[in-house]
Amino acid sequence: MPHQEDGLSILLVVMAVALIVVPVFERLRVTPVAGYLAAGTILGPSVMNVIADPKEAMTFTEYGVVFLMFSIGLELSLRRLAVLRREVFGLGTLQVVLTAAALFAVFHDLAGVPLREALVLAGALSLSSTAVVMKLLRDEGDGTSRRSRVAFSVLLLQDLAVVPLLVLLPVLAGSGTGLAEALLLAMGKAVLMLLAVVAVGRFAVEPAMRVVAASRARELFTFAVLLLVLGVGSLTQAGGLSFALGALLAGLLLSGTDLRHRVEATVEPIRSVMLALFFVTVGSMIDVDLIRREALNLILFLLTVMTLKAVFLTLLCLLFRQSLTTALWVGAALSQAGEFAFIVVKLG
Repeated sequence: MPHQEDGLSILLVVMAVALIVVPVFERLRVTPVAGYLAAGTILGPSVMNVIADPKEAMTFTEYGVVFLMFSIGLELSLRRLAVLRREVFGLGTLQVVLTAAALFAVFHDLAGVPLREALVLAGALSLSSTAVVMKLLRDEGDGTSRRSRVAFSVLLLQDLAVVPLLVLLPVLAGSGTGLAEALLLAMGKAVLMLLAVVAVGRFAVEPAMRVVAASRARELFTFAVLLLVLGVGSLTQAGGLSFALGALLAGLLLSGTDLRHRVEATVEPIRSVMLALFFVTVGSMIDVDLIRREALNLILFLLTVMTLKAVFLTLLCLLFRQSLTTALWVGAALSQAGEFAFIVVKLG
């Protein structure tokens, strides 16, 4: 019982600090993600030491990542991809590939980062924050403009790029021999898993979800959604792939159905709370002393990443015949690294 009371006390302090810090960041027009990270830093070993063991807390809060991946799967409908196919698969693919290649060269060839770590960092930092950019567009009331469409298309491809990254991570964690063969095997396994999940979803999951949706007991629908997310995640993990990849596949099962909006509404509160706790936990891992010692290197690192991404995005937008104004805006808005960097690096 004392251990449970300690856990409850920590949770109460976390929520109280978040309620103070995050609104301050919002008043300053800064994304809430930064607020949660700052709250975690305050609560972590470097400052208040409320979260004394961030790694232990991370085990629980990782489910925020799982539900984020599920929500992304719900958004990836084939119809939406078909409409935006030129921007998504052309502009988006080139952005991820070129940015990742340039960052890999910087980390591995110039900074001397080992091959595996450089691959993970380059892949993670080539992605931008969907949450930050979409919130920026919503705040400006700009959801239908040309720049909004281009930004959304690139972000959509980046969401898709998470799949090969999640497949790559277990391969990089293995022995150093046969990396290419192991990657091909993992990709083949992922494709087979995807086909199996889609087949089962079409003939079993969707009809079962409709039966549950017709029930008067609303909590049963929530149970069914949780079972789907955690069940498919467990299956992919048992097959040697990541839990998060399974959650994304679970979202894909329902992305093209009329149940999608109800599932989204059911998952949203769970996802928001768990993801907030995830970012607080990540923030608690920030070493304030290290930042103080390496401030110059960190600033240089930040400028390098953002400049490379902004330049590639701007030039690619111009190559795809976007206006200079749109190209500059997309380059600036998507130059940051997003929440997936935390996720991929953590899993790595």
